[in-house]
Amino acid sequence: MLSQGGYLDLKLENIMVSFEDPTVLADFMDSQLEKPMAFKIDSTGRTVYQSRNDFGPLKSLRSIPQLVDFGLATRLEEDDDWGVWPIQPDHYRAPEVILGNGWQMPTDIWNLGVLLWDMIDSKELFRRIHDQGGSYDAKLHLAEMIALLGPPPPEIIQRYQYMREYSWPQPVRREDDIVCETAEEYFCGPFFDNNGRFLYEDLIPDRNLGGTVSFLEGEEREAFLDLAKGMLAWHPDVLYIAFLSPLRRVPGPFYTSLTRLPLKSASLTGNRIYFVHELHRKYGPIVRVAPDEVDISSLAEFREIHRAGTPFLKSKWYEKFVPSKRSGVFTMRDPKQHAARRKLFARPFSKSELRRTWEPAVKEKVQLAVSQIRLELKTDGKSDLLKWWTFLATDVSGHLMFGESFDMLRVGKKNQYIHVLESTMMGSGIGAELPLLAWLGRHIPLSSFRNMFRATDYLFQYGQRAITNSRTTSNASRNIFAGMLHESEKGDGMITDEEVVLEAGNLIVAGSDTTAITLTYLVWAVLSQPNLQRELEEEVNSLSADFNDAALEELPLLNAVIMEALRLYGAAPGALPRETPKGGATFCGYFIPQGMTVSTQAYSIHRDGGVYPDPERFDVSRWLTTVTSASELAKKAFSPFGAGGRICLGIHLAWMELRLATAQFFREWAGLRSVEMPFAEIDSIFDSIFSSHLDEINPDSNSKSVSNPVRLYGSNEDILDAYYVFIHPYFPILPPSERQPVSSRPLAKGPPTFEPTSPLSLAISAILSLIPHPNERKPKTTECLKRRREYAHCFAQTALGVIERDYELLSMSQDSQTGLADTVKAFERVPFHPKLEIPLEGVVTLSMLSIYEYAQRGNIDDMLQRANQALALAMSMALHEAVEEEQYADSKRRVWWMTVGLYDTFIVWSLLILNQYMMACQASAISGTPPAFDLYDPWFVTPYPEGWKLVVEAQQVLVESAGFASDLDKTMHEADDTSWVSKRMKELDRQISSLLFSSRDAPLVSQMAPHPESIECMTSKTMRDFAEIKLHTARIKLHRLCAFQDILSGSIRHPEVSIPTDSNSRMDMPLEISSDLSLVEDFSLMSQIHTLQMPFSSEESSKACLHAALNIVTLLDNLLYPNHTSDILANTQYARGGCGNELPRTMPTVVCCGVQSSYAMLMLGLKARAIQHTAPDDINALDTTSLSDFRNELYHNLRLIVKFLENYSIAFEAIQGISDKLNQAIDREFLA
Repeated sequence: MLSQGGYLDLKLENIMVSFEDPTVLADFMDSQLEKPMAFKIDSTGRTVYQSRNDFGPLKSLRSIPQLVDFGLATRLEEDDDWGVWPIQPDHYRAPEVILGNGWQMPTDIWNLGVLLWDMIDSKELFRRIHDQGGSYDAKLHLAEMIALLGPPPPEIIQRYQYMREYSWPQPVRREDDIVCETAEEYFCGPFFDNNGRFLYEDLIPDRNLGGTVSFLEGEEREAFLDLAKGMLAWHPDVLYIAFLSPLRRVPGPFYTSLTRLPLKSASLTGNRIYFVHELHRKYGPIVRVAPDEVDISSLAEFREIHRAGTPFLKSKWYEKFVPSKRSGVFTMRDPKQHAARRKLFARPFSKSELRRTWEPAVKEKVQLAVSQIRLELKTDGKSDLLKWWTFLATDVSGHLMFGESFDMLRVGKKNQYIHVLESTMMGSGIGAELPLLAWLGRHIPLSSFRNMFRATDYLFQYGQRAITNSRTTSNASRNIFAGMLHESEKGDGMITDEEVVLEAGNLIVAGSDTTAITLTYLVWAVLSQPNLQRELEEEVNSLSADFNDAALEELPLLNAVIMEALRLYGAAPGALPRETPKGGATFCGYFIPQGMTVSTQAYSIHRDGGVYPDPERFDVSRWLTTVTSASELAKKAFSPFGAGGRICLGIHLAWMELRLATAQFFREWAGLRSVEMPFAEIDSIFDSIFSSHLDEINPDSNSKSVSNPVRLYGSNEDILDAYYVFIHPYFPILPPSERQPVSSRPLAKGPPTFEPTSPLSLAISAILSLIPHPNERKPKTTECLKRRREYAHCFAQTALGVIERDYELLSMSQDSQTGLADTVKAFERVPFHPKLEIPLEGVVTLSMLSIYEYAQRGNIDDMLQRANQALALAMSMALHEAVEEEQYADSKRRVWWMTVGLYDTFIVWSLLILNQYMMACQASAISGTPPAFDLYDPWFVTPYPEGWKLVVEAQQVLVESAGFASDLDKTMHEADDTSWVSKRMKELDRQISSLLFSSRDAPLVSQMAPHPESIECMTSKTMRDFAEIKLHTARIKLHRLCAFQDILSGSIRHPEVSIPTDSNSRMDMPLEISSDLSLVEDFSLMSQIHTLQMPFSSEESSKACLHAALNIVTLLDNLLYPNHTSDILANTQYARGGCGNELPRTMPTVVCCGVQSSYAMLMLGLKARAIQHTAPDDINALDTTSLSDFRNELYHNLRLIVKFLENYSIAFEAIQGISDKLNQAIDREFLA
């Protein structure tokens, strides 16, 4: 809401609230036309209407305040500029404006502070700011400010005196037509003498700020006043903190001396530890992270701040998490109060008491968690460890705090208390950083705010269980507070019912996500090191079946693994803010005055290279008795649970859970492997590819690279040529090659000395490395597949890293409004392609990586993310309106029309309209949902590349057919009007037929490409084939329900005949094909299908589907292969067929078309089989031999689809899964 480069003119009349029912406005207009309001004209000629409300009160529970009039809003040229001329309406004018001290964004904060009284009390804060003639009087305004806020501080007076000597750049005319050159002239000063005394003390009224808040009482009144005092300050704090603060000499970026916003932003987005750690890496062990806060990563200072009996108390930041007047042990700042409360917890949370009382319950829940992981892995083929570890830790905490389990492990989801608690903690976190939003959330009647900021009643009501069970005599429902009450009864302090509820909630939060995250990272880290995994499995399996926590504590490797996991992925790696005590302190040579905040974070302490060599490496030997074991210094630095007297209460419980869960998991899952390649290995793999000294390190690497080579290239030119051989014919996103012929020249053996730096060369390398090398003798072996997979993943991840840096450059160039040419210079690299601007490389890269995620990794989420990123970049470059004829026109058009999205259109729309038009359309076709954007949007004015018109139109009609199928399905389910079906179906069928005729009449390949044997010749033929394939797929989409309604309705179905699953999209989305393609018995749409008036009979639509499917098979089977003669080989012959390996096609964007044709043929085969099972009297003279021949022909064509998919699967592993499932469906239908 606040501006970032000027003043927004915030006042009550400029803010309106949207109303919930938009029809009210239309109804009101209609009523005025029918019966206008009564009105009169007053003596001044002003028309006054009589108010009338015919509609009752307007709902506003979900309304949003909106700034609708910017009135006197002013914009500064740059964010760090200062304004000096007069701004703001009289009532809202800030003191720095009146005094001429210069103003920036904080004027809006002042504005908003004054506005609070208008919003809440409907009264103005400043009552006397006009003279008797009604003119604004700055003397009166300043006098009221002094009454309410006290006198201005000396630095403001100094600034005022200093700025009096300077005139404005341009004079300003006052309302009385006097031209003024300074603020003092404009506002009729002076106001203070040379000693800083206000010259008009007799005008200061007898008022104070507290007296203006009669509309609130008690705690709410104090909270409001604290908020108001923070907003209504005499000066923008940036002046003082930037130039006069005692922290001004502490290292750090300049912006952290001005504002907390970067730190707040990092905190709210969960990135504070990374933000602070990067500052330490740049500026050293002490860094200024905010105007009044420093962070320290020096171990000596860390130990001093957190030692026992330290004078550095928790900062006031912790008070922001207190939902009531009472603090919990986590938020208590007073050392005596904290010691008394902690003493009550000491015995119940001691290691001996936890083992004696609670270990059986913890172990039982650990066993349940591991069994649930096993069940999910068996059912889904993968398991979400973070989910189950979170449920484990939360159930354990719930059992201890409430005396009863939340049963999240058993039911597999969170209960209401946890949902509300998480929402409240989110609200507390927001309140800690944005107190204004939290305060407004508690008072504005919006349901979303109330749920987040006012859930205390529900939490207390649920928390009564903790109170009840703490006093029960039943061992089955006793909780940990029973021990606390026992301690308090001995005279060791008191704990009230409200405090029991508060502590229960705090301990559950502290003990759930923290332990779960550490366990998840631990498993990931161990699975990434097979030798470590094997050793750990052997150690934990050496114990008897009835092992306990005491036995696990004696296992050196297990505890070393946990310690290393806690070091890198600890439970509490974030900030531990403390307040500098009286007298201040000196850290790292810098004096920190009293009252300032000093923070530390274990994340940085644990990554200190001077304490932990190679700190980012997961190395358990640090904690074992070896030559590389951790030093005493490293052990002292180990602080995942905090340090000193404020160390985590639940440390022994956390260790028990970590030991029991790790041991149980690796006892039961020997040999388990992670489904993802560990990111920690990416850099080492990349180094192994490009290290010029690899042979010195590994003498056997040379022979190994010969026996198991990967397709790598020695220069950007070679990579680009290989793109034209293997990728361009199927995905011509780059302009045609500038030289002919092109050839592929993979290195005969590795490693290369060339390291790609362009994100596009890296993305192309990721695709190319999946294609078996000519010298690869057995490319389908597990070892070869794994090696190609790892290299490809390394290239892809590295490309993403380069893209992130490129995004920053682009953002900087856009912020500074530099031209594209200047941006290109900033990249400091030569273009990968001479006719592709460097900024466009990011769009092409992300588009290619979306295909990589889809076809190789089968990761729909990452595919969508890459497509979203490509969209953001493409739209920011205005590729959708690239109409100019210039040097890069062709490349811009290709990038716009060919970037691949492959995700659901709703996602495309939510991510900003269009993920590069063509494949956003394809996403619609795959998902079966209509596009959320207009396919013929006039804003998309980029011309088609030459010869592409038919391809784009084919894609459009495919999307419309998918939308028709989706709308039809929705209409039948909701029993809506179906009168539109016939007309729309006929129109689409005619459109498909027309485009098919155009496809067959398209120019010959020899006419479209100058050299019939060239890459462009292959490309133009493939593009035309793709267009026809998509048109036939659209016809199947259009006709399939009509074609197969007799099967769905059961009119010809034999009792033993089952139906191939389609589920409206399962066969269309290849990566989500059902694991059981054959068979479903759901005929819920039977009655609706019978009532539909289709323009085609079932026989006509069946024939249309048959012809379309067979045409798709023919076209797919005849798609050109890469030109195998272009591979220049060192020691082997390499050709498709004969003794060589088959070359895969790449960029599988028409796989869904093949799967759609397979569905149609499976359904047709089912129809034929149903007729074969029908009684002879019912089939009349039908030749059963013809039915068998027909089914055999379908079987043969389905096998061709499998062959087509298997060719893709040579390079892309995810396609193999599609092929396997289709094979299973074919075997069940034709061979069972």
